[in-house]
Amino acid sequence: MEKFDEIELKIKEILAKILQQAVEGGPDTNPWWTQRIKSELCILGHEEGYSVSATGCESLEKAPETGEWLFDLIWAKGDGHPWIFKEMPLAMECEWSPDENEIWWDFEKLLVARSKYRVFIFQKTKNSELDRLFNEFNESIHAFKSSQQGDRYLLAGYSFEDNNFKFRQVIV
Repeated sequence: MEKFDEIELKIKEILAKILQQAVEGGPDTNPWWTQRIKSELCILGHEEGYSVSATGCESLEKAPETGEWLFDLIWAKGDGHPWIFKEMPLAMECEWSPDENEIWWDFEKLLVARSKYRVFIFQKTKNSELDRLFNEFNESIHAFKSSQQGDRYLLAGYSFEDNNFKFRQVIV
């Protein structure tokens, strides 16, 4: 049984809110979805006390501190000068291409992330395709020799079949 923690629940709420905005007339384009997701995760990261690295959400009142760094979006904590990188609690990748090579390319980046939260957002036409990929991702996470006990992933697959997100949590 999946037990989402407070941050994962907030991310699920963010995706539901963005989906509702799209239904109510938001432009149905991949750049729009990506910009909205990054903006909302940037706001949440700042609320949680982290610096954020991302592109596409610079128009926010509190924009990311830097552009993209390794991942589509990260939360980080550090201090000192020069800046000492101490923690990266969240790494997020978002891949809207239907091409499974592109999906896997972005997903595999998260395998090497040392973050408490690894968030992967993608889309497929049918629920059965999402379920298959969820299972393959789970298998890959557990087969990856550098996975550590407690590693957690929030997988969010958008289904055109249901016009909704399906979620899968994987905790090693």
